[in-house]
Amino acid sequence: MYYSGMNEAKQAISKTGNVLRLMANSDTMMAMHATLGKGKEFLPHSHPHEQITVVLKGSLEYIIGGEVMIMKAGDTCLAPPDVVHSAKALEDGTEEGVKHEL
Repeated sequence: MYYSGMNEAKQAISKTGNVLRLMANSDTMMAMHATLGKGKEFLPHSHPHEQITVVLKGSLEYIIGGEVMIMKAGDTCLAPPDVVHSAKALEDGTEEGVKHEL
């Protein structure tokens, strides 16, 4: 998929109640948009590829390898391969963009 607007993106609801939208993907990369309600989480997990996260709106408590960060709109972080990371929205309507190399 080369392009997807917010209205055309495939949407799913995660187990923790986050709204996920697949914005673009290929055999080697994926871009996703997530909307989280206050207190909603991405539970601790890891994967064999890097992940770049950009906070678009609101704020997140983001934990990478045990390091806790408070991220606000405009902040960016990188989760290295195979490192456990998680996120928790500190405000309602928090939005993040995520880019993965697959």
